[in-house]
Amino acid sequence: AVFAIVVGAFLPFTVSISTQIVERDSVIEVGDEMPQFTSIDGRGQAFDSASLNGHLVLIKFFRAHW
Repeated sequence: AVFAIVVGAFLPFTVSISTQIVERDSVIEVGDEMPQFTSIDGRGQAFDSASLNGHLVLIKFFRAHW
């Protein structure tokens, strides 16, 4: 019974993560147009990549080990 509760609680989390998975075969080369995306900034506010158009931007991706 405990296993079923744990799996049931974990399922919505995995579904939400699966919508964020990017196709692994897509490769972005230097000079390519940036793909559209949405994300959360350091203040917890959502933003869209379209808001970055016309600005110099450095995007740092890192993998956290929580």
